[in-house]
Amino acid sequence: MTGVVLPLAVETIFCEEGLRGSNKLLDIFFRILDQFLLGMKQIHQRKLMNNRAIEVLKVLRDEVSTLKDQQLVKAGVHSAIFVAVENGLIEFVVEIIKSHPLLLWVRNANGESIIKAAVVHRQEKIFNLIHGMGGQKTRLVGGRDKFGNNILHLAARLATASQLDREVERIVNPKYLEEKNDDGKVPRTLFTEEHKHLVKEGEKWMKDTAAACIPVFYRHKAFMGFIISDTLSLYSATTAVLMFLYILTSRYAEGRFLEILPKRLIIGLASLFFSIASAFGATLYLTLSHGLEWVAIPLSLLAAVPVSLYA
Repeated sequence: MTGVVLPLAVETIFCEEGLRGSNKLLDIFFRILDQFLLGMKQIHQRKLMNNRAIEVLKVLRDEVSTLKDQQLVKAGVHSAIFVAVENGLIEFVVEIIKSHPLLLWVRNANGESIIKAAVVHRQEKIFNLIHGMGGQKTRLVGGRDKFGNNILHLAARLATASQLDREVERIVNPKYLEEKNDDGKVPRTLFTEEHKHLVKEGEKWMKDTAAACIPVFYRHKAFMGFIISDTLSLYSATTAVLMFLYILTSRYAEGRFLEILPKRLIIGLASLFFSIASAFGATLYLTLSHGLEWVAIPLSLLAAVPVSLYA
């Protein structure tokens, strides 16, 4: 009886464990499915909001197309356009200009056109609308604001030199580079003044980077030891090379094999071993000079093992 009950109990336990494992897998699956459906729902909501915004924009465009110049000003359309430019709402700008093409020539309180305002606020997509305007391009980038700044002066105020800055310089008349604003400054001078802090920040970053790449140990005694050992290693290596060159270029006369050549060989090998030991020991001590100096001694002794085997 016991022999029958035990297998049944074991089988029951394994079945229960299997069900638990299956339930865990199903739980994980449904969690993943919930996250997926939630993401799809959010995408759908964004698309729905975008479609509604487009519908509202079309209605607004149709209304604007019926207004006259004075009505556009009273309705705040001019201000709305420059707010859209500042925030990069290119769809709004395009649709409004399509409804009333003369709005392309409006200016804000600083005397800036839509294209110039796009430069000031670094809205490259809106600035690029200029490429589809044919012969009007020159007129749109020309002129000055109330401070006497041309479009290059405005671009010079950008936080950093960007693709937009280069694009502006490419399409304007070269004479704009030499024009002065009301303060008597050409665009290049204004650019230099506006970016002085970036030069200082760049200098600091370069120095910090260089200092991080090359450890500064000049205040540590270990570093002085490293310099001395490294110098001795260089001299020893040079001596070894000269000894071996002497052997290679020597006249192998019978008398030279007795004393001169063996001595030169011994000096060369000894110099080479000393050079390796000096460089290794100095580097090791410099690396372990912060509380682990005792480790350098046994490691240096281990480095002498190959030399003793050769000897």
